[in-house]
Amino acid sequence: MTVRRPARLVAAGVAALAATVLLTACDDVKYTDDKPGDPKASAAGATVPGDPMAGQAAGSRCKSDEITATVQIKGAGSAMLTIKNKSDHNCTLYGYPGFGGLKADNSADALSTNRDAHPGPAVLVTLKPNKSGYAGLKWSACDKSDPTCHVLTGLQVTAPDETTPVTAEVLGTDGKPAGQLLVPAAGLTTGTLQPNNEKVLFN
Repeated sequence: MTVRRPARLVAAGVAALAATVLLTACDDVKYTDDKPGDPKASAAGATVPGDPMAGQAAGSRCKSDEITATVQIKGAGSAMLTIKNKSDHNCTLYGYPGFGGLKADNSADALSTNRDAHPGPAVLVTLKPNKSGYAGLKWSACDKSDPTCHVLTGLQVTAPDETTPVTAEVLGTDGKPAGQLLVPAAGLTTGTLQPNNEKVLFN
């Protein structure tokens, strides 16, 4: 004898089977809390969609012990930073450099560093051995007698994504070592690192 099951029971059974298959498939999906630009991912060397560092070999960025830095003063409140690759292999720079001050006793003097996408957005700069990248630098004048004015005898430069600064050679407009650098409480403004020095200076 053929037993006919009510249509509602058959439909319920099919729905339950489909739900079981769906849940099994979901178990194979891997989830992550990392979002594009998440600092946790970046700290581990991860890249995000659209990041120009994507596809670069691990450790290819310029490390602090692979570079030298020179700040050439071009006029009142204007200078150009040059970061040179002193290693025997290519390395990359992307973004903005960081800056710190040095006092006469060679102690560190914290500076505010402002960013300006000048002369344009950041680009990936690949430095071959002995080649350099460049960024513009500007600041306002301040009076040495003003207690908020930073009276500096040197600058420290930190490459993008690095934490260890290097001491920059600071040269005056005559190409000789500069004596003092007076920087206001507002600090310095830096442009983006570029592969050549065209238009990097602030007007």
